Amino acid sequence: MDFRPSPAQQILISTARAFLRQYCPPELVQRLALDERGFDETLWRRMAELGWPGLLIPLELGGSGGSLLDVILLVEEMGRAGLPGPFVTSAVVATSLVLAAGSPAQQKRLLPALAAGERVASLALLEESGSFDLDAIALECTVPGRLSGRKLFVKDALSLTISSSPCGSATTRACSSCRRTATASRACRSTRSAARRSSK
Repeated sequence: MDFRPSPAQQILISTARAFLRQYCPPELVQRLALDERGFDETLWRRMAELGWPGLLIPLELGGSGGSLLDVILLVEEMGRAGLPGPFVTSAVVATSLVLAAGSPAQQKRLLPALAAGERVASLALLEESGSFDLDAIALECTVPGRLSGRKLFVKDALSLTISSSPCGSATTRACSSCRRTATASRACRSTRSAARRSSK
């Protein structure tokens, strides 16, 4: 069996290596390590122009139609450069969740914006009680599409525009409050969220 990357994957690797060498130098990595958000929007937009956030998203939904192996090769180059930011959280984990569990309508609504890098997503799993148990979920959805509650340790929360939760509903309204919690009437609250829109 031939385990060598395909010609297209070799182009992906060489492009990523050259791009990250130019736009993600050690000085930027060090600066972002000390930044509260740890996220460079200009760099993210440039990555989006290359189609990276949509690598796992089908072509018909605005993505690149790539494979998990493509993502692995790309993330290896990101690791080589020490790239900070929410790529794995948003473009891999949250995107895969929408692809696997989202309805066709949800996929059509969410995935094109994720593919274009216009939205950044994460998962909000841990309850304020510290439990991952589904029976311990305290997050409420009294109005369809509007979450009320509190989640802890949301990965990359300060760069989010979407947060997914296992409660079965979500909101697309922005939420913010002191960079720690959001008003219960407007969105899903997180101890680390600053400004994000929640959605399934």
